[in-house]
Amino acid sequence: MIDIAKIIDAMTKGIILLEYTSLNSGKHKSREVTTCWRYMPDEAKVFAKGWHQNAGDTKMLCYDIEFRKWDDIDRDTIVSWQEIEGDWKVKQARLTDLNWDGN
Repeated sequence: MIDIAKIIDAMTKGIILLEYTSLNSGKHKSREVTTCWRYMPDEAKVFAKGWHQNAGDTKMLCYDIEFRKWDDIDRDTIVSWQEIEGDWKVKQARLTDLNWDGN
């Protein structure tokens, strides 16, 4: 079972990679999300700085880094998650692409 409290805590400190199934499309999605102010533009900071979520809620709010918008994710659709350190996309490219650096 996914520990929602750990996800919420990790998002307050940084960016996570969240994998879930969209209720709208039924498609599996993998998104870089956060609730940490350091990673959001000013216009996205719509909650008070001390705001936090309740792990018992059925939905979880998160800010999508790439699409630059807030999203609510149904906690029952979460498949997996992991913390992202530094430039995660570069690290993934190194792991998955034999010619990642163009040489």
